Amino acid sequence: MNKAARPTMDKRDAMLYDGACPFCSREAALLKRADAAGHVRFVDISQPAFDPAAYGLTRADVDAQLHFVDGEGRVHRAMDAVRAAYRAAGVGWRMAWTGAPLIRPVFDRLYRVFARNRLRWGAWLARRRDHRA
Repeated sequence: MNKAARPTMDKRDAMLYDGACPFCSREAALLKRADAAGHVRFVDISQPAFDPAAYGLTRADVDAQLHFVDGEGRVHRAMDAVRAAYRAAGVGWRMAWTGAPLIRPVFDRLYRVFARNRLRWGAWLARRRDHRA
C-alpha cells in the first residue's frame, strides 16, 4: 500500500473497478447495494474521463488489478483491495476469512490468476449466454 493523490471532488473511499469486466461490474453492483450508507465511491476505470494519475496510478496499474483508495489515501491492491472495499461497505465479514493466515496466500494467488484472465473469461461467458439465447 502507498499514499496516492486523492481527487478533490469526493473524499469517500474509492473502489476503482473495470466496468468493461462483467465480473467486476457485478461485484461493484453487489457492493453498492451492501453499502447503504454510501461510504464507498465506485469509480469505473473504463470510462473515458477516468484519470488514474488522480490516484497516483498509471493506466497499466489500474488495468492489471482492482484498486481501493481508503480515506487515509492508502492504495490497496488485488485481494487487499477486495477486503478493504468490503470493510468500507460495512460487510467486511464476507471477505475477512480470505485474509486468514493459512488461506490468504491461496486467495491472493487465485486473485492474480483471475485478474489476468477476467476479460477473456467474461467474453467467453457472454458468448455462451448468447448461444443459449
